[in-house]
Amino acid sequence: MARCLLGVVVPLFVCAASAQTTTELGWTALIENRDREAEQHFQPAIRANVGDARAWFGTSYAQGMRSESGSWASFRSGLRHVPDPHPYLYASVLTTRMQSQFGVNNDELIDVWKSVVEKPDSLGILRAMAFENLGTLYELKGDVPQSQAWSNKIGSISTWRLIGPFDNISGSGHERKFEPERSDDADAQYEGESGRRVRWHEPPAIRNDRWVDMSRYFPVVQGVFYARTYVYIPKTQRLHIRLGTSGSFKLFVDTTLVDESFDELNNDLDTYNSAITLNEGWHSILVKCGASEITRCNFLLRLTDEQGVPIPDVQVSTQVQKTTI
Repeated sequence: MARCLLGVVVPLFVCAASAQTTTELGWTALIENRDREAEQHFQPAIRANVGDARAWFGTSYAQGMRSESGSWASFRSGLRHVPDPHPYLYASVLTTRMQSQFGVNNDELIDVWKSVVEKPDSLGILRAMAFENLGTLYELKGDVPQSQAWSNKIGSISTWRLIGPFDNISGSGHERKFEPERSDDADAQYEGESGRRVRWHEPPAIRNDRWVDMSRYFPVVQGVFYARTYVYIPKTQRLHIRLGTSGSFKLFVDTTLVDESFDELNNDLDTYNSAITLNEGWHSILVKCGASEITRCNFLLRLTDEQGVPIPDVQVSTQVQKTTI
């Protein structure tokens, strides 16, 4: 079983050479928070060479520091002049320069994300983000069938039983082994947070972007929650369990703890990637998700191959199944 944590890398271009070009002078000024001076260096560099991607990206950062709308246009110009736009898009997904375009330049964003679908990244993470964002963009345009079609392509497991909340004062619930972690009884009731009785339930629907969001189903998100489902794997194979969360988590497959994090982080899909071999047959997946300090508690889980393509012909059920070892 292999585990890797995929983080976001912001590209910065700084040359340590003593004789700096105009573009390099711009980046030096930008790093020192002299954004207007930086842009004064970048603009002549662009006029001299419209294909200077570093100058375009620098201009975008400088404009973004001042919350100027031109940041997105400059960023797009930079994308046109790099051999591989994927790292730059991945680093910008949650930035203001991109998020501010939702509802403003929907068609332009659609073009950007469709280009990722046509030429996907090698790990398939950005392609899944493209499906997610295209679903959101078509929802904003009021095209529900298109929105759902793109969201379905994410390939996440969307059928779960949920239960909670359980006590999680100061994150103490992360290491506590509550009853849903010991055995699976779909009809059972347990003592939850503050002595309240809690029981399993299956949500009739989840968010259109396929995140399982505890705030949709519970009155509070401060606590420990469990989500369980069963998957039928059609043949023995090596696959990747990809998980994104808001909150701490533990991920179990059958009785094996596959991955965990005590830190309560807000991250994106496919952040945690565990390679595992599963035999043909039914397997239990249990996600334990907790929040005590942050205001979100959610997750999105995918079963994929090494390139991030969803495993085909996987059956999903919330009914208790006899699992394969």
